[in-house]
Amino acid sequence: MRYLKGSGYPSLIVTLMLALLGLPSLSSGTTSPQLIEQLVEGEVTRQLEVQHIRQRPGQRVSFQLSQIDPRLRLADCGAPITVDLGTGKLLGRVTAKVECKSPSPWTIYVPLTIQVFKKVVTIRAPATAGKLLEHNDLQLSEQEVSSLTQGYFTQIKQVSNKLLKRSITMNGVITPRMIEEPKVVKKGDEVMIVATKGALSVRSSGVALSDGRVGQQISVKNSATKRIVKARVKRKGLVQVTI
Repeated sequence: MRYLKGSGYPSLIVTLMLALLGLPSLSSGTTSPQLIEQLVEGEVTRQLEVQHIRQRPGQRVSFQLSQIDPRLRLADCGAPITVDLGTGKLLGRVTAKVECKSPSPWTIYVPLTIQVFKKVVTIRAPATAGKLLEHNDLQLSEQEVSSLTQGYFTQIKQVSNKLLKRSITMNGVITPRMIEEPKVVKKGDEVMIVATKGALSVRSSGVALSDGRVGQQISVKNSATKRIVKARVKRKGLVQVTI
């Protein structure tokens, strides 16, 4: 298992790649499995530094190659051996294509697993559906993110003051599907209706005819005209109608 951290790796990678260029074959006329593994490790390290570490400092990355059969014998390569990791994101299960194009062409595929560890938002204690999440309920914990297929958050402020939609166990990872905006307007609440048209606005009082979250459209009855209009919730006690 190879580990990479958030900074200080460019010089290491350059040194590794230069060393790899001079690696000998296991025996005359063949390319050793050890050389192939070293070449793959070098290319993976280089691309991980670019794709993960340089762009997102502070996270931790590790990778592990599936061992190549030590009995494998491939013809010595007169041209530079190429390693292709594809164009996808380097995360989870990846296959490296190792290829020699001359004088005796060959291709071998090397499976590997790449893990990326990040600090993501988790909950400190068990909680049930309907709980309004506060800052003190939440924490940042290091998690391996390739397995978090339903998503995650990296900042507590993204989750704080949101409503929990389902129960969660202690130290559980908060995913986007688990939370929603709380209802800031309840059916029967008195609200201020702001009707806008360009730079002009008119205010009037009204009554909410349904519950609503910020950004949600609800029905509101104008207290003066008794007219029912559709308005968008802006905050607690305030809705907006665009004319």
